[in-house]
Amino acid sequence: MPGFWQSLWSRRRLLQRAAALLSLLFGGRILWRVFFPRRLGDSQRKVLVAVLDTLIPDGEFPGAARTGVIEPLIAECEATRQTRRALIEGVELIDAVARRRGAPSFSAIDRDQREAILADCASAENGSLPWFFFRTVRDRSMRLHYSHPLARKTLGIDHPPQPQGFLDYWQAPHA
Repeated sequence: MPGFWQSLWSRRRLLQRAAALLSLLFGGRILWRVFFPRRLGDSQRKVLVAVLDTLIPDGEFPGAARTGVIEPLIAECEATRQTRRALIEGVELIDAVARRRGAPSFSAIDRDQREAILADCASAENGSLPWFFFRTVRDRSMRLHYSHPLARKTLGIDHPPQPQGFLDYWQAPHA
């Protein structure tokens, strides 16, 4: 039976099986990352805080830090696989851009450089990762921020904009 064993374990078949196994392993890893994205780590959370601080800075009007947008934003984005993946990969992307520009991380650069990186994300091609990350974080953080009682109080609004709406929308704003 030496012919059978030789044909079963020939060099060509061994290489074919090794290539097939490697393809399965790498394909499985990619599928695992798509269907089971990981959660934000401490360094990624720090970058996301810097993003929110850039989008909604603290000043005369309360910023994202004072209205506590970070935790509800993370909870909302981690609820679905697509937004969790966009959040994690987007944070890693802008941190990598900051590193390519010579900074230790996105959270370590000044506001002007952060705004430039986020402006690049905003003007990226529709449907791309930077664009989707920026739109997801901006839209959700703005909604969470302006629905907070502290932000509404500063604006002089005594109720959330929805579901009631602005009942006097036909009149000019009054202070």
